[in-house]
Amino acid sequence: MQRQKRKIFLETSIQIERILGSFKRREQIRENLVDATVFTSSYVFMEFRRAVLQAVAHVLTLVRQIQYDGENVIDLSELMRMVAMGRSIRFSVRTIQRVILVLSYIFSAFPTSFVESDTLIDYLELQLNWRLKELFFEGVSEYIIHTDCDLVRPNIPIGDYVQNRLSCNAKNATCTLVAFLSQYQDKLRAMEQVLTAASDDEINPRTLTALKRINSNVTKALGERTCWSLGDVIIALETPDDVYIYTTDRHFDLICSVLGKQRFIESI
Repeated sequence: MQRQKRKIFLETSIQIERILGSFKRREQIRENLVDATVFTSSYVFMEFRRAVLQAVAHVLTLVRQIQYDGENVIDLSELMRMVAMGRSIRFSVRTIQRVILVLSYIFSAFPTSFVESDTLIDYLELQLNWRLKELFFEGVSEYIIHTDCDLVRPNIPIGDYVQNRLSCNAKNATCTLVAFLSQYQDKLRAMEQVLTAASDDEINPRTLTALKRINSNVTKALGERTCWSLGDVIIALETPDDVYIYTTDRHFDLICSVLGKQRFIESI
């Protein structure tokens, strides 16, 4: 009898690591997915666009600015210093980390201190418009679109933190998030109770605040203020019950226990 394939859902943290991680880490994740049926979702893709593609767009904007200022060769160490200044992204620790991760990805492609600006711009445009999206969907056979997120639609600009940023205004949102969450209101109330009683290191306080907000009125889920804080909960809810969630985010431990979901545990 043929053994049934494992079913694994790739959450955002794993999607990022399997594309931007070290060679050893990428290989580890690849081996874990051998012979598995791989799932991900439009919500995860939105988070990937916001975390990774927007970081690439930010670096591209910086490189174009350097070229506009008259430099035809990019000093990668100077590019790193510009990122470290980070005024346009308000010194957000997580955002800076994502941009640095993107820089390490770029540096691995150009193992030299100096790159012609046209060459680097062409490379970044290729990554932004095609290659990174291809890597995100590589090996994925099941793409879940329960939330029908507005921010993954082709006409939505990615943003670069300088001229604009990827954002969602509740008044303009046309996704199906409210209808989706309305199916799970009993579970969401139960989760609020469990998270309220949990220790600080088990929860993301923004998630608890957002849960309280939607449990009083589910229509308040729309917009980045609440929706993005509910990201882990939304991803866990949209993952089928017989599919393991592959993530490095520790907050999924409690969320999965409340929802009866299963985490994929990596072998040591």
